[in-house]
Amino acid sequence: NCRFLQGPGTDPRSVDKIRKGVAEGVDTSVCLLNYKADGTPFWNQLFVAPLRDINKRVVNYVGVQIPVAGPLPQPGDPPKPYPLKQAPAPAADAKK
Repeated sequence: NCRFLQGPGTDPRSVDKIRKGVAEGVDTSVCLLNYKADGTPFWNQLFVAPLRDINKRVVNYVGVQIPVAGPLPQPGDPPKPYPLKQAPAPAADAKK
């Protein structure tokens, strides 16, 4: 349970996506704004996946969190998802 990491800028739609994935027993990945104990915001890539027994029943979940670099919102900004950008195209003739 990572509710203690949530704060005023955490996008509730991202939290709902996690909740829905857990309820449906499907792999879920989101990038959301979380907060350290001192109140410092950081982007957090969260992946949650169900673990199933031999009968395919969900018996537990595994979660992985990775801090992500990115522009942080300013105080008072409304909650929003991570600002995704398209990856740059590889160089046509990249040489080492």
